Amino acid sequence: MNCCCRGSRYWMVAAMFSLTAWVAGGVTVSMVGCNSGSSEQASGDGHDHDGHDHDDHEGHDEHDHGPTGPHGGHTEGFDQPGYAFEWIHEDDEQLVRIVILDESKKESVPVAASQVTIRCDKGREPQEFALLPVSPDGEGRASEFSLKDGQLLVALNLGVDVSVEIEGTTYTKTLEPHDHQH
Repeated sequence: MNCCCRGSRYWMVAAMFSLTAWVAGGVTVSMVGCNSGSSEQASGDGHDHDGHDHDDHEGHDEHDHGPTGPHGGHTEGFDQPGYAFEWIHEDDEQLVRIVILDESKKESVPVAASQVTIRCDKGREPQEFALLPVSPDGEGRASEFSLKDGQLLVALNLGVDVSVEIEGTTYTKTLEPHDHQH
């Protein structure tokens, strides 16, 4: 009996370890991104080229990140006029940053917002993430909002809705899935 129980426990622990390694490996593969770490960008298309060459990958033309923002991230205009934003993901640190920009997408704009909300309705159940102000000024205004959360990085790969309330107006934008499995 002892031998059998010890064996069952061994197989259960081995199975849990294998499952954990498999899930961690899958998340790591899905989070390989354009701004991993601090590698320099080799061209103006918004992501580094370490380990791959654009000449040899089929279908890469559909993999456009849009213009690069003043902080090296991806820029998007809100669906409502007045502001734009830049989103930066630092995969190694599991950090996502949103910087509020002017409409021209060139300058950071401090705003009196308590948070930027990112919502993902894909996957098993909806998730909502609150990115909080980074270094607000004396009036509580900030241009940068951030959150350290690996699940948010996964959600970005699935597609998310970004929203922020500025001076009584809610600004929104849907980001399409952001998949970087080169």
